[in-house]
Amino acid sequence: MSLPTMNVLPSCAYYLRRVLKRTCDSQNILDLVRTEKASNYDLAERLHFLYPNNYSYEKVVLYLEQLIYSHQHAQSQRDQVALEDITSQILWWLGYGITIHPANAKVFVVDDTIETLKLVTTLLSKAGYSTDSALNGQLALAKIPSLEPDLILLDVNLPDIDGYQVYQKLQESSDTANIPVIFLSGVDTINLQPQQCQNRVGYLAKPFKPHNLLKCVNRYLKAYSPGDTLTDDMLVNELKNRQQYAQRLIGLSDSYLAEDIAFHPQDGKATYFFRATLDGRYLRVSQAFAQLCGYDSTEDMISKVTNLWEQIYEHRAHQEQWTLCLQFPDKGRILSAKIKTQQNNVLDVVEQICLIQDSYNRPLFYQGYIRLAPSPPRSGT
Repeated sequence: MSLPTMNVLPSCAYYLRRVLKRTCDSQNILDLVRTEKASNYDLAERLHFLYPNNYSYEKVVLYLEQLIYSHQHAQSQRDQVALEDITSQILWWLGYGITIHPANAKVFVVDDTIETLKLVTTLLSKAGYSTDSALNGQLALAKIPSLEPDLILLDVNLPDIDGYQVYQKLQESSDTANIPVIFLSGVDTINLQPQQCQNRVGYLAKPFKPHNLLKCVNRYLKAYSPGDTLTDDMLVNELKNRQQYAQRLIGLSDSYLAEDIAFHPQDGKATYFFRATLDGRYLRVSQAFAQLCGYDSTEDMISKVTNLWEQIYEHRAHQEQWTLCLQFPDKGRILSAKIKTQQNNVLDVVEQICLIQDSYNRPLFYQGYIRLAPSPPRSGT
């Protein structure tokens, strides 16, 4: 039983357009440039095209909103690494920056900074590459021969032996000598003599933009980059792959779907959706939930409810049940509660509540579903 189709909130659509515009100005992503110049661009229409299944569409809309809040948080913290990561995720979910990569290409990343490893492997995974990594040179030399990667991204400054020494060790073995290497470094040049470069060697300066990293990886893997020759057929094929991958990313497995449908019983009873800030304001409510609580519209309810635990829930202590999600963020909770309508009616409900976090495990907001509790059987029946 799927929920009523959700529209992209106007504020979120506006924010997404700003992210796309800034990205278009700073990066040469051809399909994004074409979109920015299109006068009839419609975000909701694009998302419906990318994710034609209603259930997938709804989940992606909500996930994009989550990315927006993560992006805003990263901006407030001036976290450039997180901003680059989140921007690349937004572009991916909106179907931009498409490249056609070699099937099953494997990229091995060596860097002593965990944040850099996470950023690079996330970007490459979302572009369709298989990845593995190491935090130092010795571990890299131990893992690379058995993994047989198609490309190595190698940081120059490593804590044990430097990247140049790792490269020389790789060149000494016939099993690894032909693997192309891209050095990652904050310096301007590669400190290798031409005679030492027995294989294709590239260089990418830190800090780098995600799009430049992917361009560099594609070039050294001899990937086909569609560029100006991107056709509708190529786009459709790539989007089909993205839809399948998106289904896995947002947890639309059979088991997850079964759990979700179990909370949305097939008995005709409505299920109501909401999102709320950590301090008790609604971010999003379904139209049906607003009407259930006696409000004229979702906007009316969001503007009037400034503390949902006092204005919506009959028992103020219900907030304590929600805060347990902060202590156990990986576990959703199913709770019984009583909610108040604007007409002072009290309704018995069952709610499913969880904490939504960003990719850096920082809490963003609560998300939940509510349905009316079954009426107790009447005596004598």
